[in-house]
Amino acid sequence: MKKIIVFYFAIFFLIYTQKLFAQIECSELPNKNKFPQAVNDFAYIINDSVEQKIEQKLRSYFESTGLALIVVTVDSLDGYTDDSYAQNLFDCWKPGGENNAGIIFLVAPGERKLRIHTGYGIESSLTDAQCNLLINNICVPYFKKSKYSSGILNGVEEILAIIFPQEQRDRIKEEEDKNAGDNIQHTKRRNSKTFGGFLKGKSGGGGDSGFW
Repeated sequence: MKKIIVFYFAIFFLIYTQKLFAQIECSELPNKNKFPQAVNDFAYIINDSVEQKIEQKLRSYFESTGLALIVVTVDSLDGYTDDSYAQNLFDCWKPGGENNAGIIFLVAPGERKLRIHTGYGIESSLTDAQCNLLINNICVPYFKKSKYSSGILNGVEEILAIIFPQEQRDRIKEEEDKNAGDNIQHTKRRNSKTFGGFLKGKSGGGGDSGFW
């Protein structure tokens, strides 16, 4: 009996570790949109007005600073860990340009998981400890109430506040306000050429995860 239990435990452990360290084919992950976007709401949990606000904000920061912060929501992680899924998504989408200044903000409501995954070029500006505090103190309280739009918006704004000084954020906000009248489709067309660099980075490995 003990041998049978050990046998099944070994199989379970093997399957789990394969998922934990798995190399996921890019074809198994969500496809990048035709126009590279900052907000990729595949789980449909962000309301339209907030999605447009985040999209415009992150495009403004990308154009001004080169920071590629991508929000991705998926229904499920398909059995993979949030770390493995985010790492593989980062490797396939390659945000951050030559400086590898990319961040993936991954939300999987099916598993109630959130991960902020950072590229090597941004780890010194957004540490794992800061990601942990941000997730648990800002995002998770909203997510527990199913207020995903507010949790993601406030999480994104806190990331920007950690990385950039107030003076720089104020200057970018002025530019952002000038473009506030643009609708999101026009913004995609206008920025499609420059925003293509959003997805030409290398690899990432930092960040932290949360559960609600």
